[in-house]
Amino acid sequence: MGQNDEDGFEEIGDGTTYEVRSEREVVYDLSESEEMEIPLKSNVKKTGTLPSSMANLSNTILGAGMLGIPGALVTTGLLFGVFLVGVSASLSFFGLHLLAEASIELKKRGYDKVTFSNVAQESFPKLKLLINLAIAIKCYGVSISYLVVIGDLMPEAISYIFNVNEGIFVDRRFYISLLMLVIVPLAFLPRINDLRFTSWIALFTVAYLTAMILGYYFTTDWSDVKEPFYYWHLDLKFFQVMPIFVFAFTCHQNLFSIFTELQDNTFARINTVIGVSIFSCLVVYELVSIAGYSTYGAACSGNILLDYPQDVVSTIGRLAVTVLVTFSYPLQSFPFRNNSMEIVDAIAKATTKKEVPKTPFYVGVTLFICITTYIIAVFVTSLDLVLSLVGATGSTIICYILPGFFYFQLTSSDGITLRRVLALLLGIFGVCFMFVAVTVILLDQFDPTILG
Repeated sequence: MGQNDEDGFEEIGDGTTYEVRSEREVVYDLSESEEMEIPLKSNVKKTGTLPSSMANLSNTILGAGMLGIPGALVTTGLLFGVFLVGVSASLSFFGLHLLAEASIELKKRGYDKVTFSNVAQESFPKLKLLINLAIAIKCYGVSISYLVVIGDLMPEAISYIFNVNEGIFVDRRFYISLLMLVIVPLAFLPRINDLRFTSWIALFTVAYLTAMILGYYFTTDWSDVKEPFYYWHLDLKFFQVMPIFVFAFTCHQNLFSIFTELQDNTFARINTVIGVSIFSCLVVYELVSIAGYSTYGAACSGNILLDYPQDVVSTIGRLAVTVLVTFSYPLQSFPFRNNSMEIVDAIAKATTKKEVPKTPFYVGVTLFICITTYIIAVFVTSLDLVLSLVGATGSTIICYILPGFFYFQLTSSDGITLRRVLALLLGIFGVCFMFVAVTVILLDQFDPTILG
């Protein structure tokens, strides 16, 4: 499905043959001899394979979220927390599945490159720029969290290795600055599949970190677990930590890019990428949350790695996570740049009737996210607060609200179907959850005694 032959013809879905022309915004339905207008075809290099696409999507999911989940279980309890991880994975999968359906629908309508902007144009054109802005803000917040993790972990690792406790070598700002020298060149890569090698390296660090947390769990005396240790706990603070679970499975911002670059990007193949990625990350998160919380109980912090003693095993773990978030940062700068360029280009066309020069703006936006997230990360030290706020706003929008409403609107001609009803409910749930979660988080920041 969707393969072009040498004459530029394409067969889509129901066997209808289309002629796709790059020089005109016109497509001809050769079976009906009917002319239809479609978007201009772009020359996208389809270099993505199933393994590389799975690696990039999994690496987008895994990151700062896996460090915060054990601490979230302090509020929810062990069994309830494990249940919430599963629920978050299921809802995330459903949202990705709906976006995959949207990708196929846009492909049928003649789009060679699928983006959030294109989907918004076909479903909610008046909200297109607002949707671009929401995605850009979400990716911006995640990028900050990655730099905060670097600042948290590197000083402790270097302090142990070189036995230093003061000076520049235990200054978090020094390590954030140092690793920006690695991050910035990676952030300039033009295609998401260019990051497949760094994604594989990052996934190996996840394997080590998971094994490390499990190792400490099996070698720690359970009598040392800090009380209270809950199995099931529910209060208003649930809305403060639930966004961390949502954040942990957010990868939707890169799905369209992965779909566009995937070779033979059929619905079955992109669904395979989604299913394998979500299931793999679910297993990792469940193991980390159970082992991390069971090791330290109520003493779990917002970054589980800060709880472990300074020894060889944990030091390697801290260095491994530093590698993970360093290589994950470009997976956030990529969609940030794409959506920011869409916004500025649309504004420029509306005001000056001219397009923004691509190369200078590409460079400018990339430098903007790198420089400004660096400045903010130097001053922000609370990882759990960043995860909660980004999870409650950007992650909820991308995971629940947009997939649900996009699919519902794009399939309006289908009438009332179970999938459309479920998609609508997902979007409505996202709106309600975001409102309540943000309210609770802000109340806690102004007066922590309100939540008890």
